[in-house]
Formats: sequence, structure tokens, C-alpha cells
Amino acid sequence: MKYTDNEIKEMHRRLAAIAIVAMLRFFKYSPMDGRDYKEELSSEFRLKRNTFASWKKNGCPVSRVNDLVKFCHERGVPFYRHQFSPNSETVLSNLEYYLHIDQKVSVPELRVFKYWDSNLPLSPNRRADNANHCAAVSTRFLLEPMHCKGG
Repeated sequence: MKYTDNEIKEMHRRLAAIAIVAMLRFFKYSPMDGRDYKEELSSEFRLKRNTFASWKKNGCPVSRVNDLVKFCHERGVPFYRHQFSPNSETVLSNLEYYLHIDQKVSVPELRVFKYWDSNLPLSPNRRADNANHCAAVSTRFLLEPMHCKGG
């Protein structure tokens, strides 16, 4: 049994969003010579300031990832492409990790990953033969246009 397309997409989105939150937090607590990090990001990428709320929820659009990595590196911030756009191995690894945790939780509302398909059991059998499926879904997901403003 494989992970569903939705589970893979949601994990990809979640990991990309975590990277944005971590980057913004890094900038917030790093000295920037009195500059406003959100203002600088907004100016550099020609974005509205409220775009970051969408990025914090959905991750950065793939079309902006290389520029975002360059922006970080120019300021000495150690963030890389795989953080803003997780590859299929990372997505699969995280799904397996959360599956291991959530299998032990009987109340769905208390699960760490909230996007498991409710029609499928959370069993170790779900791990079988997921690598190719995950790669295919992640690739399709990356090629789909992001549904967020400013990106």
C-alpha cells in the first residue's frame, strides 16, 4: 500500500513551509544592521509583505527557490534548496517518521501529521514500494502552479 498523493503533497508543503518559518525566524533574531528583513525580502522579490503569511503556510513557490537560496547565502544565512523544496527522499522519510509516531495514536485529532487518508489504516505495510510513487507525485506537485499570491 502506498502513501496517497494528498499525503505526499501535504508533507511536501509542510516541510517547505517549515523552512520558510525557520528562515524568517533566523532573520528575525540575526543582526541585520538595523534593516527590516521582511522589507528587504519584499523589495528583493517584489512581493507584498503579507505574501510571507502565505509562504509560511504553503512554502515558497518553486520558481523562487533558487533566488531565495541566493538571497540567504549573500547574507550568510545557511539555507539550501532542499530545505525550501524538499526532494522525494526527504518527503518519504518524514512520512515514514510520522507514520511510526501516529500509528500509536488512536485519536486522529491527536496525531502529529493531520493529513493521513482516513480510509486507509496506519500500518507498517504502507511503507512498501513508496519511493517511486513519492518521486512521481513530488515532481508533479513541484510542477503545479502554487495557489498563493505574490509568488
